[in-house]
Amino acid sequence: MENRMVLEMERHLSRQPVAECSNCHTEFYQGDEEVVIYDGEHFCDRQCLSEHLLENADFWEVEL
Repeated sequence: MENRMVLEMERHLSRQPVAECSNCHTEFYQGDEEVVIYDGEHFCDRQCLSEHLLENADFWEVEL
């Protein structure tokens, strides 16, 4: 007889990531609900996307 808890743990540990956040590198798994895709890249949420854009986009701060 196999232990149900052991089977659940094995199933959880055997999951393979399907994508990774381009900003913080969190792994995403099949069934994750909150994923943002922008320009073909995956992000955890809008905050991670915003941080990525601020760090990597060309922009200028000017006084008007």
